[in-house]
Amino acid sequence: MKWALMALIGFGFGFGFTLSFSRFGIVFGWREMLTKRNSYHMRIHLLTIAIEILLFTTFLSLSHALFGDAMVGNVMAIGIPFIVGAFLFGIGIRLQPLFGL
Repeated sequence: MKWALMALIGFGFGFGFTLSFSRFGIVFGWREMLTKRNSYHMRIHLLTIAIEILLFTTFLSLSHALFGDAMVGNVMAIGIPFIVGAFLFGIGIRLQPLFGL
């Protein structure tokens, strides 16, 4: 089970690295739509969001067992880990070149 989790983490980092350096970002699509009247990238992002919603709601509603444990929605109170995570997310957004001002 640990190897599968490590493989998923590695795949996530690799996919994120690839998308980051291919300039595939929601801000890039928005900028293209406003400046060049090209909505292709925005439509692709909306399509991926729709696919993610369909997959997550399907897996959560069927209680699909992924890696041996049933999937459940994670509901937790806002606390110190949430605030630290939001702060780190903000730092990451500012370091990413597509989200510049």
